Amino acid sequence: MKRLHTAFATLCTFLLGSTLSAYAGEPIAEIPYRMDYDGWITVDVMVNGNGPYDFIIDSGATLTSAFTSLAIKENFEVNDHPPIRVLGLTDFQHLPAYSFGDLQIANQFLSDHIGVVLPDWEPLHRSPDGILGLDFLTRYAVMFNAETKTVRLYDPTNLPNEPLRKWSHAALIPDGFGQDSDNLHRIRVNIQGHRISCLLDLGASGTLLNYPALRRLFSGIRINRNSEPGFLTGTRLMSIFDDDKKARLVRITRVGIADAIWKHRTFVVFNPPIFEELGVHNKPFCLLGSDLMTERSFMLDFANERLYIDHKKSYQRAPTG
Repeated sequence: MKRLHTAFATLCTFLLGSTLSAYAGEPIAEIPYRMDYDGWITVDVMVNGNGPYDFIIDSGATLTSAFTSLAIKENFEVNDHPPIRVLGLTDFQHLPAYSFGDLQIANQFLSDHIGVVLPDWEPLHRSPDGILGLDFLTRYAVMFNAETKTVRLYDPTNLPNEPLRKWSHAALIPDGFGQDSDNLHRIRVNIQGHRISCLLDLGASGTLLNYPALRRLFSGIRINRNSEPGFLTGTRLMSIFDDDKKARLVRITRVGIADAIWKHRTFVVFNPPIFEELGVHNKPFCLLGSDLMTERSFMLDFANERLYIDHKKSYQRAPTG
């Protein structure tokens, strides 16, 4: 009888292990994305059962927010929560808090969400409906598949073995930059043989260097021919507040993150006020945007503070709308 009990227990353990292994590393949700709005990763979000609405994924935003047009459609009401401080590329503001209700992304929810309402972009720039920020993203390990154009959300304790064991990885460093707010994340990027600390900001359609970084790299870059010394080109940098600034373009020969390499890329050089706000304006620093990242599959493993990246295969960026 004792042997029968032991055999039964062994069988149950085997069956349970088999069941669990069948679900090991499976995503909690899989969401199609597209490149839209001049270079942003865009996904469908339902708001209080309505939609879908276009939200851009922004790893440089700590809070999920909406634009005015969506707030009007959904009749968002001002909440009694204190005003919320929001950083943009060229400014920061204290904005009133609004009750959004429930946001649904695939089968995942932000329930009873409180966020801010941002002004719609000027008519020249078609506005999305909202921004999906770190308050949602950091709940998961988030994989961006450049081949299938999907975002996969994983339980941080149950990551897939494939393809991560084949990808290289770099430290994903949480940093509050001395601000009274939630952490942003930075990584170390090898630019022209120099390791530069960069804010990972998928809400930026391009990659931006500050002038201290330019001075460090000067021997390895050339100024874009459309930009003469002392002349600022018409390149537009658009923050969430739709402020446009002029900036210089430079051509970078080689960029590396872990073992992933990009060659001959154009970056913007500009000293945005946000860099002073973050206390990085006097040292080499960059803002790493979606222009590089979306050419490769990658995962943001926030819980374990790692960026995984496919260093062997690169994809052309999808056309932007």
